[in-house]
Amino acid sequence: MVEEVVWTIRASKTYLQIIDYLSIEFGDAVVSDFVTTVHHKIELIASNPFLFRKSSSQKNIYITVIHKRVTLAYRYKPVRKRIELLIFWNTRRNPSKSRYK
Repeated sequence: MVEEVVWTIRASKTYLQIIDYLSIEFGDAVVSDFVTTVHHKIELIASNPFLFRKSSSQKNIYITVIHKRVTLAYRYKPVRKRIELLIFWNTRRNPSKSRYK
């Protein structure tokens, strides 16, 4: 079990960008569904950090689909029992710019 879930600055920024986009384009109901889905995924990650696909390019980084156009990358630090949310990624963007740091 994970003891701590930390949002990086980049994760917070990209999350809010997606929320803003959804709010403008689709309205509050879609935003509410997205927020609920994100919180549910974070609960799943906290209960089992190895549940989702491991990144092929970087160590201890995992990726999960939030929506067909949004993924979440996170890092698991087993010694600290800590999850770091790294980035919410719009899958329509260029993947070479996603650099999970």
